[in-house]
Amino acid sequence: MKAKQAVRIFVFGLFFTSLLLVSIIFYLELSGKLRDRSAYIVLPNEGGYVESWVPYLSQLARALDVSDLSIKTYTTNEDLHDYIKKADALNILWIEVPLSSDFPITDIIEADLLTPLYNSQKVLESTPTVIQKTFFSLYYSSEYTYTLPFTMNPLVQIYKNSETEDGEKNTLLIPLQKEEDRKNFISFCRTTFYPYLSSMEEENLLSALPSLLAYLRIDETSINYQKSEIIPYFFKNSKKNVLINASDLASFSVEQRLAVSIASLGKTISSDFSYLVFPQRTSDLHNEKIRSAQDYLLIPEVAFNIASKRNHLPVNIESISKNVFNDFIKKQIRQAENCFVPALEADIENNELFLKSIKILFQ
Repeated sequence: MKAKQAVRIFVFGLFFTSLLLVSIIFYLELSGKLRDRSAYIVLPNEGGYVESWVPYLSQLARALDVSDLSIKTYTTNEDLHDYIKKADALNILWIEVPLSSDFPITDIIEADLLTPLYNSQKVLESTPTVIQKTFFSLYYSSEYTYTLPFTMNPLVQIYKNSETEDGEKNTLLIPLQKEEDRKNFISFCRTTFYPYLSSMEEENLLSALPSLLAYLRIDETSINYQKSEIIPYFFKNSKKNVLINASDLASFSVEQRLAVSIASLGKTISSDFSYLVFPQRTSDLHNEKIRSAQDYLLIPEVAFNIASKRNHLPVNIESISKNVFNDFIKKQIRQAENCFVPALEADIENNELFLKSIKILFQ
């Protein structure tokens, strides 16, 4: 009899404890406190974005006073907008976006679902003038600033120290096999011939190719190579310059880095960028988290660490330089006046015709 009574007491106690636990969880969820224990950042699925943030998630979580900071990824523009709409439900603190025609910046801002930058003046002070100009030219004028330019990956032209950067003596190596390479080429042409090609459409650009190729002295062999094949070809042959992204310099050996220099970028540059946006939140507590996140992400060391992990450069001019190449590039960008963005170039409708047109010109 006593055993049965003990079992009943145990079962009742277990039931009461479970009910109490469920009630506590329900209360915490209702008040938002449980959700605030964990949070998310949202990143592109490809391009090294995830890999560059992962090592710093714990550090970011401690700084922002959340117990767990995790990553969600997107592939399409629809996915990106879906996450912006679900920011409250998922406790999303910020989203990194490539400045690209695949993710139109005007669509993101005009959706009216973003929180403005609380310290926009600090953002302006830490962003080179030419990059400010580039971003402000892409969306309507507003009393608010919504984008925090974060990383950049400029196009650079390198030459061997044993030779000269003189374009009249050296031929230029440019890979054209991939879509991103062809966009780099078009953007590079716009910078070289600024302002004449600033807004020229693809069809007109094709008609101008004979003059462009003659002036640029492009190496005929290089257009058949992948970018990974261009670098060995560059080092094996004399009187060659090569057009690459700044991130490609990370693949150079120490010996190769010591053997080359970067040509002057000039007053008009070409670079890809990424930027951060912060979704609107409904509660004061969440908005305070957003404010804290914005302040923390403006710390130069944070931008440097994230950018360096993907071999990009931080936009923040107060950040340190990873090496002499990056230091030179950053100084050049601070002096630049105009900028084109390869990833904003429209997709080439007929890649086969584009390449064929170039090859015919070499015959």
